[in-house]
Amino acid sequence: MKKHNKKNDEQPARRDERQVVLTSLILFIISTIIRHFGPGGA
Repeated sequence: MKKHNKKNDEQPARRDERQVVLTSLILFIISTIIRHFGPGGA
């Protein structure tokens, strides 16, 4: 029930969210590239 620790925990949590978004975008781009240049691509 410590209110002071919540503020400190929010900052790293936001950083983790940014990393998750960046990693998801990178994986999405890589997947699209593989689809275009892969054997299944047109």
